[in-house]
Amino acid sequence: MVSLKKLPEEVQPLLGEAKKTARRQYIRGRVAAAKATAPRKTRTSAKAVAAAGTAGAASAYFFDPIAGKRRREQVRERATTLFKRNGRTENA
Repeated sequence: MVSLKKLPEEVQPLLGEAKKTARRQYIRGRVAAAKATAPRKTRTSAKAVAAAGTAGAASAYFFDPIAGKRRREQVRERATTLFKRNGRTENA
């Protein structure tokens, strides 16, 4: 390898800039490779957040220790009545 001290003085700054440019390109390449192999962050969709919130609210509503049992019985009765009513109209 050629030493920088043996080259003319006007060429030395040019080689220094070439080294800086080469180093920058090398570092950019390493960073790009690291980004390409790194696990990507996934973003939770708004629909998933809304569905989770709705499920949480429904479970809190039905599993309430004070009034949850009464609410579950009401829903059970309404569903049973709805299925019986629809069953009769289809068979008639």
